[in-house]
Order: sequence, then C-alpha cells, then structure tokens
Amino acid sequence: MNPTGTMSYGLGWFLQAWNGHRVVQHGGNIDGFNSLVAMIPEKKLGFVMLTNVSGSSLGNDIMPVIWSNLIKEDKPASSKLPAAELNLIAGKYGTEGRAVEVKVEGGDLFLVVPGQPPYKLAHNGSRQFKPEGLPDGFGAKFTPETGEAAELEMIQPQGNRKLPRLGAKNEGSNTRPTTTNSPANVNELIGRYTPPGSTDALIEVKESEGKVTFNIPGQQPYALSAKADGSFAMSPLPDTYFLNAKRDSSGKITSVAVTQPEGVFEFKRVDTSAQAKADITVAELHKRAVEAVGGEANWKKISTRMIESDIDLVHQGVQAKTTTWAKAPNKSATETTMVALGKKIASGWEFFDGSTAVEAYTFAPAEKLEGKRLDDAKLANDFYGGLDWTTNYKKVEITGSTKVNGEDAFIVSFEPKAGTSFKEYYSKTSFLLIRRDGFVPSSTSAQQLPYTLHYSDYREVDGIKLPFKTVNNTPTNGDIISVITSVKHNVEVDDKIFGPRKLK
Repeated sequence: MNPTGTMSYGLGWFLQAWNGHRVVQHGGNIDGFNSLVAMIPEKKLGFVMLTNVSGSSLGNDIMPVIWSNLIKEDKPASSKLPAAELNLIAGKYGTEGRAVEVKVEGGDLFLVVPGQPPYKLAHNGSRQFKPEGLPDGFGAKFTPETGEAAELEMIQPQGNRKLPRLGAKNEGSNTRPTTTNSPANVNELIGRYTPPGSTDALIEVKESEGKVTFNIPGQQPYALSAKADGSFAMSPLPDTYFLNAKRDSSGKITSVAVTQPEGVFEFKRVDTSAQAKADITVAELHKRAVEAVGGEANWKKISTRMIESDIDLVHQGVQAKTTTWAKAPNKSATETTMVALGKKIASGWEFFDGSTAVEAYTFAPAEKLEGKRLDDAKLANDFYGGLDWTTNYKKVEITGSTKVNGEDAFIVSFEPKAGTSFKEYYSKTSFLLIRRDGFVPSSTSAQQLPYTLHYSDYREVDGIKLPFKTVNNTPTNGDIISVITSVKHNVEVDDKIFGPRKLK
C-alpha cells in the first residue's frame, strides 16, 4: 500500500526510501515512553531508539543522520548557484512573527525552521532544492524562476505548502488571508468554525474545566493561551503553531487562522444565531432516537445482556472473540481471546462492578482506571444511559449537521458532569446513532487519544434495535471491526462475574 507516493505500508511495518535504500521502520508509544525500530535489510543495519517521553518526532529526525553515518557513500555533486542568485532567494517566508528563513552561509543556502536544526539546501535544478538530512519526498522550490523570489513551496509527503516571501514586491498576489486585531480575551474565540472547503461546523473552540480549547475531530484538544503579540499558543504544540483571529470592520470575529510550518489555515466562524433555528430540538431528537431503537418501555423490560462478537484488528493482522456480560444498573465484564495465524496469542479481561474498573491482558499488567477514564467507564456502563440525556450531563446540544457515509446526520455534543466530552451523529432519516467521536484520556498524563466509532447493521432483538457492526478507529490501532454473532437478554448473570479473574 502506497498512500503518499513516498512511504508505503507492509503488514506491521512502514516502508520508505533513503538515498535509494529501502528502510523498514515502525514506532510505538505509551504514556511516558516512545520507541522506534528501523532497519535497512540490504545493508544488514538497524537501530532501536528508546525515549522517556510520550510522543516525539526524534525518530524521524535522527534516522537520516544515523544512516548517513553508518553508510558512507559518495554523494552526487550538486550544482551551485552564483552568489547573486542565492541572494535573490534568501529571505523570510510565511507570516510576520512566524516564518521560515532561507539564508546564505559559505556559498550555500540553508533553510531554518523554528525549533529544528538548519537544513542545507542542495541545488537539483532551476530554483529547486533538496534539504539534506531529510528523506526522499521533501524539497524546496522558489518562484518565479528569475529575479527576486516571491514564494517558497515546501514540498513534503503530506502535501505541499506555499509560503509568501515577507517583504517581496509582489507579496500581495501570493499571500494567504492575514489576520489582525486578535482579541485580548481568549473567551471571544468561543464558537464553531468550518474547515477550508467545508460548510459543516466541525471545528469548535470551547471552554471546559477552566480552559479554552481548539477542537478538531480526531485530534486532542489544544489549550489556547494569549501571547504578548496578540496571537494564541496552542498547547501542547510547539511555538511554530499558533492561532490568530480575524475581525470585520465592526470588530466582530469572522474567522480564526492557524499558522504552522506547512502554512496558514483559515476557519470561518459559524453564525450561531442561524444555527439556533434548527429544525428540531434536543428533546425532540432524543425522543425520536429512543423510539428508533425500540422505545423506553421495551428497553426497561431488559435487565441483563450477553453478547458474543467476532473482532478483526484490521491493521494488526489479529482476530479475536469476545463475550460481554452487562447487568442493570451499571455492571459489565468482557472476556477476550486473541488469535493470529490460527493460534491463540493473548487473552484479556475487563470489568466494571459499579465503582471499580480494571483492564487486564496477558501481554500487559492490569490497569485500574482512575480519573476521567473511570468517569467515562461509569457513563459507558449505565445500562439505560441512552434513555436519559439529562441526569449525567451538564450540557447536551445540537451543534450542526453533516454527512456520515453519505447520510445526512445531526451532530449532538455531550458535556458530562464527570468524564470526557463527546459527539454523536444521528441519522436525519432513521434517527439511529451512526457515529460517535470522542477521546480516551490517559490515567497518567494530560494526553487524550481520539477515537471514532461507526455503527451500522441495526437489527431487532427482543423488541429493541442494536448495531450488529461497529468500526472503532484510533490513530494507534487503525480500524477494529466488531460484528455481533449472538445476543441474549434477561439471562441469569451472577454478580461474582464482575470482578478480577486470573488470565491464562
């Protein structure tokens, strides 16, 4: 599989090129640790990197340095441009206050990105250069091809970005919309925004637990804090990432722009007064959603549930079978058996007894959930939780609409009294829940792992409807597909099952 053109994916490994050599690598991280294994099989070389941080770009940064020191090869001679030509290119590109710099030292060009080491630019044609030390797929191109350069195009696997030269005579024709008059109060930013090329209000700036955060689906929240220059830092991102606000002539905020090394991305503010005129209220939508899955009366007839499922960890080449027991009002347990190539490789046991939640697997020590993870477990194990959108929540509101797999859906934002906020998407046609976006908080740090759940194949069992297929997507595991094979209601479930179990 070759999604970017410069990096491929083999089962369990990422495959990429460095100076014509095939590199096989894969990294991993967990709270407080980050690692990388990288090899060049044809040279019988490899290295392992271990760090004591939760996430780090160090692996990708040092790979080319290590390879160039281990593999001594003659470098192809790069043609050098005359000094006068280099001076026409040298300068700063990007936006005021946050720009990359191209400078001349000793007859060579260097690209200086804030927070990174300088990259020597090797000339490889016209006004195009290759940053030494970076893998194939990265480059720098300056335009126009004659005279003073007005724009730098950063060529990179994840997509090229064009940065205008600061102070160039024709800068105005290439510059992205700039932002001025940033607000002094971060609370002025609170609202909903649409990403470039979209009309859906998917980006949200909101206040939670005393912090104002910038929220993009599938990413962790970024805490906003005012800086001296009027912009806003986006913690935990480095200083090369920051946010500005743009106002109209009346002083009203019309958009926010996020500046990062790849360029500037503008998000237009949604008129919430228009959105308030939604064609359905939260109470009406909740009523229709409960009716769609069988109605409150039928759900209240059920007090226990046992579900058997087949699991496919698509990107790991691993399958599993699970059995889950649930009992009103708030208890559950799940037994998992993992298989690869037809052989059992691991087993797991998770339970929540109404107050304590534990996850245990044969390949990792048992973890007792605490903090927000425990709060989230309490929410998830409320047997009749879907029937009540008030008791456990500070706020529930319809925050927009979008399409989910081609189907029009309402977006409903939930802010629990205790636990992590999440969004659910309800079909405008069937009123069934078809998607959920949320975060798994860490028990040991402030990091949060985003997840997206897709629900489909609803079937009626004992008067209620359940989604027989669920796809759980996370950045670390990719897609995990769960397919229900058996559902039994009101079976005898002993409370003793909701406790610790010795794994084999």
